[in-house]
Amino acid sequence: MAGPGVNEQLQYEPQEPCSPLLALGVGLQGVMLVLAPTVLIVAVSVKSAGQDDDYLTWALFAMLIINAVITAMQARRIGRVGAGYMVITGPTVQFVVVVAAAISEGGPELLASLMVASSLLQFALAAWLPIVRRIITPVVSGVVLMLVAATVLPVAVEQVRQVQEGVSPVVGPSGARFTLAAAVVLSVRGPLSWRPWSPLISIAAGCVLTALLGAYEVQRVIDAPWFGVPEPRFPGFDLTPGVEFWALLPTFAILTLVLGIKVISDTMVVQQASFREPRAIDFRHVQGGINANSIGMVLA
Repeated sequence: MAGPGVNEQLQYEPQEPCSPLLALGVGLQGVMLVLAPTVLIVAVSVKSAGQDDDYLTWALFAMLIINAVITAMQARRIGRVGAGYMVITGPTVQFVVVVAAAISEGGPELLASLMVASSLLQFALAAWLPIVRRIITPVVSGVVLMLVAATVLPVAVEQVRQVQEGVSPVVGPSGARFTLAAAVVLSVRGPLSWRPWSPLISIAAGCVLTALLGAYEVQRVIDAPWFGVPEPRFPGFDLTPGVEFWALLPTFAILTLVLGIKVISDTMVVQQASFREPRAIDFRHVQGGINANSIGMVLA
């Protein structure tokens, strides 16, 4: 008979081998769950900054590669980098507004400089983990994340209103309402097995509705190359930071610290869920998760 708190439904712990086919299936599920949010967040950020489709294609390609690299780092702990557990990595919606502002003010070069500077704060957060956790508690970080997420709404609403010529302006808001309603219903009232898939299902439902209303450019999807590598658009770094850099740096720094606390909480939850029997939190693995996330910011 299992003791209290023992998770008998867990089939494999991190150190236990599983079949390659099972690993592939679970990995594909993780990719599908993170794919839709990644595309949406990058697309909204790039389009809000007024960048062209070529830059958007490169940004999406680069972000998907970074997601894969950091997810692999998290799973395979190397030294002090990586949590040692299955932590699927993706961009966060809280950075949409500040990323769009950085690209608008100084282009991709300014964004690259701000991301690298902010990543240093997460490396420091990993080193000073016990002290920072007493200052920025999960409650404080959660409130800040909700407030920052609310600032994305004006950007999202503006994107919803943008439809191609010849299409009724009500199509965009109608598709957005339908997508939102589908996501809410699936998340709140849908079966438990469907809830993780609610973003992907709701986006697909919204695409079907907009296609029926004549606002979905199917021909662009058909004509676009389905395989290949886009032309590289490496931004470089701005080694002479100006007023724009120093004006945006505090916002990036605060967001980085708050999201670092979220990474700590997420890594602790994943660590507890990865073993059948409850055990004390190993903060070395938590620090490894933060370090891997910091490397992701540098690559981004």
